[in-house]
Amino acid sequence: MKGEAMKVPEIDKQIGMHVYLTKTKGIGGKIRRKLEDFIVEELLLNGAIARIKPKIGEIGGEGSHLLCILVKKNWDTLLIIREIARRLGVDPKIVKYAGLKDAKAITAQHISIRGVKPEQILKLNIKNAEITPIALVKKPVSSQALLGNRFTITIREIDQERVEVEEGIAQTMEEISTYGGMANFFSYQRFGAFRPITHLVGRQIVKGNYEEAVKILLAYVSPYETENARKAREFLAETWDYSGALKLMPKSLYYERIALKWLVSHPNDYYGCLKRLPTKLLRLFVHAYQAYLFNRFLSQRLVQMDEPHMPRPGDYIALLDQRGLPHTYL
Repeated sequence: MKGEAMKVPEIDKQIGMHVYLTKTKGIGGKIRRKLEDFIVEELLLNGAIARIKPKIGEIGGEGSHLLCILVKKNWDTLLIIREIARRLGVDPKIVKYAGLKDAKAITAQHISIRGVKPEQILKLNIKNAEITPIALVKKPVSSQALLGNRFTITIREIDQERVEVEEGIAQTMEEISTYGGMANFFSYQRFGAFRPITHLVGRQIVKGNYEEAVKILLAYVSPYETENARKAREFLAETWDYSGALKLMPKSLYYERIALKWLVSHPNDYYGCLKRLPTKLLRLFVHAYQAYLFNRFLSQRLVQMDEPHMPRPGDYIALLDQRGLPHTYL
């Protein structure tokens, strides 16, 4: 990359983004001031869209799995799946989904539940969640059916005139076009928007340092968390009093409380502590570490190459189909 790039803030460097592709000054403003400022709607490979306001119609199809649209806000995906299963009186393992969605947002996604009737779903009354049955299907929904997500993001408090914003966006788009596209970094959704530590936990799991993994999960303090959460983590980091920390830890921090409850009775069993957490969460930690390494490699490529989008000897090349998905690797 030639020219003077924008200065990268420390928080971006923490997740492996050490350089920006463009040099145009940003438009400013703030995101996620309200839940409705960040909307996610899931897209499946078959063209289905999970909309925030799903259409309610006759339930057709055939099969043992009931396909539904789940619209949630302020819910972690794994926790809402657990709650749905509890309300229905079924094993959480039969409630399937295509992908994890942001908690601090309004999100719509597909889920499938084996062996339940639409009437059972319609009777559910879960705060900040709506479930709409749409069809019977033969196979459960899975990540293999996922195409992607459609985001609607509201930026507030922009301290520029409209014409300045439009000019800045145009300049940025022009810069991007000269590079042949965007630098596809993994962003905060993979690492934690308010406490980006999933990759730090994952790194220690990969290295077999289970004690350190647990301590990062429980005691790493972020300035972007609530005051009560910070106080609980600071107390734990100073005392390692698991019982005392459990009393302070907000009930909304479900996974931290699971870990602390185990450590109260098993103070040195850090491996067992991690095993108490959902397998999919542990896998997410490891995937986050992979994403961090990818970001580091991509940053290095942007710094070292004038045309980072052009293939080099040793690169893997993927040919994309009309949907933008890889179908052939060279």
